Amino acid sequence: MQTPYPANTLPVETTNAALSLSIGHEGSLGEEKGLFLPSGGTSGKVSPAMNPPGGNCRQSLSPPLPNENPCALARSNSSLPQNQIQTHEQGVQPVVLHCKDLNYSVAIPQDGTFISRAIKRLCDRRKPTAGEADVEADKRRKLRKEILCLDGIELVFNPGDFVALMGSSGAGKSTLLNCLSGRVSTGLRGEVDMNGRPCTPQLCKELSCFIQQEDLIFGYLTVEEHLHFQASLRLPKGTTNTEVKRTTSCLLESFGLAHISKSFIGGPHEAARGSISGGERKRLCIASELLSNPSVVFADEPTSGLDSFMAKAVCDQLYTLAAAGCTVLLLGEGRVLYYGDRLAAIAWLEHLGGKPCEIDANPAEYILKVTSLQHLDMTAKTKRLHEWAEAWKLNGQAFLKNWEEQGRDNFKQRSCTFSSILEPVGAPNTYRVEEADGEGMPVGQGEAEGQCRENCVRVSIDANNNGIADAVTAQQNVLNALTSVGATRNARKSKRISPFTEAWVLTKRGLLLRLRDPSTSYIRLAATLITALLPSFIYFQMGWSLGDAWNRVSACYQIVLTQSLACLFNVASLFPQARPVAQREYESGVIRMWVYFIGTSTSDTVLFLVFPIIFHLITFFIMGLASSAAKFFQSLGILLLSVLSLQSYGYFISAVVTDEVVALAVTQVIQVVLALFSGFMTQIDQLSPFFRVLAALSPFKYALSAFSVTILENEYFIGEEGENVSGDAFLEGTFGIKRETFASDLGALVGLIVV
Repeated sequence: MQTPYPANTLPVETTNAALSLSIGHEGSLGEEKGLFLPSGGTSGKVSPAMNPPGGNCRQSLSPPLPNENPCALARSNSSLPQNQIQTHEQGVQPVVLHCKDLNYSVAIPQDGTFISRAIKRLCDRRKPTAGEADVEADKRRKLRKEILCLDGIELVFNPGDFVALMGSSGAGKSTLLNCLSGRVSTGLRGEVDMNGRPCTPQLCKELSCFIQQEDLIFGYLTVEEHLHFQASLRLPKGTTNTEVKRTTSCLLESFGLAHISKSFIGGPHEAARGSISGGERKRLCIASELLSNPSVVFADEPTSGLDSFMAKAVCDQLYTLAAAGCTVLLLGEGRVLYYGDRLAAIAWLEHLGGKPCEIDANPAEYILKVTSLQHLDMTAKTKRLHEWAEAWKLNGQAFLKNWEEQGRDNFKQRSCTFSSILEPVGAPNTYRVEEADGEGMPVGQGEAEGQCRENCVRVSIDANNNGIADAVTAQQNVLNALTSVGATRNARKSKRISPFTEAWVLTKRGLLLRLRDPSTSYIRLAATLITALLPSFIYFQMGWSLGDAWNRVSACYQIVLTQSLACLFNVASLFPQARPVAQREYESGVIRMWVYFIGTSTSDTVLFLVFPIIFHLITFFIMGLASSAAKFFQSLGILLLSVLSLQSYGYFISAVVTDEVVALAVTQVIQVVLALFSGFMTQIDQLSPFFRVLAALSPFKYALSAFSVTILENEYFIGEEGENVSGDAFLEGTFGIKRETFASDLGALVGLIVV
């Protein structure tokens, strides 16, 4: 399909809806056009074009990026030939997205549990002969049941295309979007490429962005802070803080978020602090994704869950980024039912036998209603959709050519118009669907069909009647851009911020989030004070009898256990909450996962070590554990090592168990096991070899041993008969704790932290 677009623009292209940034003559917007946006299985929205936002942001549709050449986004006004216009390497490169014979299938889950299936395979297993080995393997593949989600998709999305991906529920819209954006690899067959290069996940991260249906943002940040951190992570290396602030300010103004820049984003868990509206969150997500200056923008149901006012606001913002043509792509049962001009979609469906679209009806609602076929049962619906898919495959390109030649002139003469769009819709009366024997096709259309099929595999760009661009020059510009994609990719890779800078930004963001989270700030502080004061007055100013020696060890166990478990549960509950946001940022190429872990763990460590220090300051002196300042600092160091070791356990649990509720349940079981083998309840030397292995994994064992040795070292207690009993003798005789293991205990704690 040929879609007009300005010849010397550098567009942003997407699917579902596929957005494209096009600037017409002298950088102005092209003519107003309506757009169709999907809304799940409901009707789409129709929105007029919106004027470009005002302000001091150079009146451009793209946020100003550091070191950005305006010529990379605006049409040159010089007298140079169009094919000689230069573009900056950081400008948006035009991208042709092409898929050929795209098929995607998922395996149907087998009956029974994993154990029952394994037992059945073992019972039915027999050793095949040499000649049967390959036959059996091929037979197993054929017997595997699969659901075909996409069947033979072949599409070309050119620079300047604005594609609304439409279809009834289960038609395969999100599946196709995920396949085109490189987010699906298993079960995918066929070819997907960008500018002739295989569309790998890494290439998609570098040349595209993905606006998700669900907005995942940290709610404890303000709108301005979120954009500032995103700009710090996404903008090229060497960007100064002043440039980051300038870009953030311009984004806030361009997307209409300046009046709420100091408002907290909020969310389900942060409703008490207030939150911005759903439409504002969606615009904030769009602004964040466009910071990377993508060439292709994928948007998955950008108006889902919004009311009509907010949906229109989001549509207006998206349309501001794509003031070029609009294309409709219809899917049914995983196959293409229509792909072409939105004005011709209604005519095509009417020729297929659909009920005529009434005057003043919403074209998007009409399209979805016709393709849903709700009046048919499942068998008849599947058969009808396959017939329509075959009809489009055979006659679609010829129909579009006929529409371009005759339909656009015919609809101007029609008296009826659709008031819900900005142009009247007409259909070429001379066209009818080709029968199986080839009859019914207008003269000369067979040759046009073959030529259009060839155009489907190459860049097919045409000019409209307004003289926006010359088709030959436009195609040459796109071909010239293909050769620069490699250089653009290398430039984007080389200009990514360093891991150290990324870790520093993530650490600052993590600290800000933890300080504003009540569970890790003032609530944790209140819990620390209560849990410190209560046992402190229970063990208030202990004496030096043999019973006080036992109380001192009990107090040591209480101190180590309380603070270590508090850190363990905090990490196990907070890390899974942040996982979806981190995973999305990683998939978008914003962060490196190992750098994210370093930054997050650093911010957690800084804050989690403050509360043990406060706790130890209260308990050590009120309890009267020891009178030496050296013992205070030494015992504090051991306590901090214990906290860090349990923090490592928390990260391990969070990495293995992704669900927050399950992670907390697993943490409860693990903390009981670790506390049981601490050496306080029973002597480790008296356990069986199996339980000794479990005890070796308990940080409490090493922390309690080192902490108790530090407190009771060189201390003497009065026995029942008045004799002096040293602290070392009491520990060894009662708990089996030896002073000689002090160094190895510290080494074990450090090892658990590192591992």
